[in-house]
Amino acid sequence: MRQLPRNATIEQIMSANGAVLKLDNQKNGWKGVCVYQEHNLDERFSPVRALGRRYCHVRHHSNNNMKTYLSAYWEKGVHHDVKAEDISMALKRAACFLDYPSLKGIPIERINIHTLRSGGANALSLAGY
Repeated sequence: MRQLPRNATIEQIMSANGAVLKLDNQKNGWKGVCVYQEHNLDERFSPVRALGRRYCHVRHHSNNNMKTYLSAYWEKGVHHDVKAEDISMALKRAACFLDYPSLKGIPIERINIHTLRSGGANALSLAGY
């Protein structure tokens, strides 16, 4: 395993076998922990390829500013970052669209970003992890 240079080409980034993320802003758990993800050999649905695409996009639009978060996006050339409220609102919209109150018995006001954490944990448990 070797680290790619900061000025790695898009081709080098998109051919990586794995990726390491350092989580500095963990709300729960250990701050500063590094998480390794291996490429799953699926070029379209690989988390490593998705991270590579995100990194290249942010690097391009931020003029190589290494302090720019992966959550960055640009609307009409203006830099924004995805915030917890944005994710919460999107989850609530999806739950409304899927009629969670009627079909699942889950009130919309109970759905928030923690839904992802508990749902993910349940999915992993049901999958035997």
